[in-house]
Amino acid sequence: MANDVFKAFSSTTRLKMLRILAKKEMHITGLAKELNLSVPVVAKHAKLLERANLIEIRKFGKTHVLGSKIKNMYGMLDELADTHD
Repeated sequence: MANDVFKAFSSTTRLKMLRILAKKEMHITGLAKELNLSVPVVAKHAKLLERANLIEIRKFGKTHVLGSKIKNMYGMLDELADTHD
């Protein structure tokens, strides 16, 4: 899982996604428009962020709503800070 977190943080696109989703939940299409990217590209990034447990993807039929797991982000950052002595 730590590998997934580092991989998630290694992309400026994924960092932008996390910043946006920390403020509000978004439909994947709306997020793609805001980032000026295609839906398949955003979906691929979202899967990686979900695997790292940084966002959740809720599915309603063919509709996907993305939301951040901000508490998990803070927890992971706290863990990294504690191990850095």
